Amino acid sequence: MKANKTDAGQLKLRLQLPLKAWLQQQAAAARRSLSAEIELRLEESRKRQEKGISK
Repeated sequence: MKANKTDAGQLKLRLQLPLKAWLQQQAAAARRSLSAEIELRLEESRKRQEKGISK
């Protein structure tokens, strides 16, 4: 089941400025918010790890 906004928690996150800028560019290119981009990438990483794929 996918979480909606009411199911989401907040997290403060510090990123190196070049990484933040890159993520913002990727999010804009995909027409997503920065938060949605980070969440998507974390979910993809988690799924790969659960399948036993390291990369």
